[in-house]
Amino acid sequence: MHDSPVLAFNLVLDVGEHAYGDIDYGAKSSGYGDTEEPFKAMDQLLEDIIQARLEQHPAVMGAEEPFVIDPATNDMGTSHDEFLELLGPKGIRNKKQAMERIALRRADQDLLIERRRSRRMHAVDWVGNALNDLCETRERIEAWGIGRHYFAGSIGRLCKIKGVDMPQLKYW
Repeated sequence: MHDSPVLAFNLVLDVGEHAYGDIDYGAKSSGYGDTEEPFKAMDQLLEDIIQARLEQHPAVMGAEEPFVIDPATNDMGTSHDEFLELLGPKGIRNKKQAMERIALRRADQDLLIERRRSRRMHAVDWVGNALNDLCETRERIEAWGIGRHYFAGSIGRLCKIKGVDMPQLKYW
């Protein structure tokens, strides 16, 4: 971690994207709770890495205007409206459509992870980039009741670095 906090940072964020299971494909895929301890362990590790990264590469602060948390909402390939259109007016009607839905959601998830990984590798504002991605994931998975502990301390630390308030989850 101390030799390459940039790589450690990106690795933990990438692992975090895979830590909540396939919740978009079925509730059983993410387990039945018990995410608090593993998420807290990953969060503590990321907080330590953030500190190491700040010591090696200070955060880029834009003096011209204040930072606004604005997570990307178009990282997944299929928009919600396109997704509903693909299902048709009556929703899923058979097993084939259910399998098509799962394939579509998996492709969207793969695209999301690929776009975020690429953005992280080239981000000048690594703090703002990570903050936006973590906030979007946290909000999305809280719809399943498991986002509350998802990198909460790290999000708070990144917010403090950027001088913004930690966003509240809509589902709280």
